[in-house]
Amino acid sequence: MTTVVAKEKLREYETLYIVRADANEQVLEKANKRVFETLARLNGKVVRFDNLGRKKLAFPVAKNPKGIVMLAGFLSRDGRTVDELQRNLRMVDDIVRIHSMRIGDEIDPETKPAVELTEDKNKIVDVADEPLRPDRDDRGRGRRDDFEAYDDDFVASA
Repeated sequence: MTTVVAKEKLREYETLYIVRADANEQVLEKANKRVFETLARLNGKVVRFDNLGRKKLAFPVAKNPKGIVMLAGFLSRDGRTVDELQRNLRMVDDIVRIHSMRIGDEIDPETKPAVELTEDKNKIVDVADEPLRPDRDDRGRGRRDDFEAYDDDFVASA
């Protein structure tokens, strides 16, 4: 008789943290290394790690209008790993905001490959300070005088 061993399913989490914009690469490397070490110690598996660059924030966070945004996606058994990761990140003085969320339940760890911390993740990249929404004239809605032709056609067919 064979026994079927159920594979352990894990939860998927994402943690986004913002580092001060004036921080140097050593501070960023320290924070990133802390994420990987904490998750390794707690048997978590890092499946995504992105440096989203230095960005203008929607509103000032701790009196900082800009920040370096980092995103870490990982698999873990329970929420205690998230609590411990946030506690460890709060020890880095240059981190001004930490936000974690659960993405999915019952994820098979074999389907998500682990990622390693590479040197390019510790580089500070400036992202263009372009607005997310274009100006009203650039949206393709046209100007008021462009709609007069449509108004004439509507009146003629009615």
